[in-house]
Amino acid sequence: SLVDEVDQDILLVLRDGRKFVGTMRCFDKWANIVIENADKNMFGGTQLNATVSLVDEVDQDILLVLRDGRKFVGTMRCFDKWANIVIENAFERIFVGNKYCEIPRGVFMVRGENVVLLGAIDVVKDRDVSLSQWEKVPEDELMELYRAEKEKREREKNLKRQLCIERGLHGDWEDLENF
Repeated sequence: SLVDEVDQDILLVLRDGRKFVGTMRCFDKWANIVIENADKNMFGGTQLNATVSLVDEVDQDILLVLRDGRKFVGTMRCFDKWANIVIENAFERIFVGNKYCEIPRGVFMVRGENVVLLGAIDVVKDRDVSLSQWEKVPEDELMELYRAEKEKREREKNLKRQLCIERGLHGDWEDLENF
């Protein structure tokens, strides 16, 4: 089993004869593996997969911003060649106005295609500095504020749509927030 090899120094020999030496960080169900600090020059090897640049973030506290605007903080545990990411001790941060809450999510997997931003953070500095300008509130209170804000945006969107129709403008009404 590959489980015993995680965090061990290994020699990887590919079918085409290329050899890599490094520390095995994780693997998936298809036995795709991630090697950290792979010495690609030791045996005349070539470049590894482009997602190898994520290796530096494994076991680091990270902030993920997704395509739908959600924000997650947690410890990155592994990723695959499609940049799908698993974070542990994850929590979702939701902001409304000058208030926020953190919802625990535990172990969380994110499809790579949904990641807009990924970056390492210092959790201590993050809590002390960046969140000092917001007020932390309970989840149920923030969700009520979120629903009210969403309803307000929907009313504004409908008003813009009505004004456009009255002025003879027709188009894609789903993209009105860009006006």
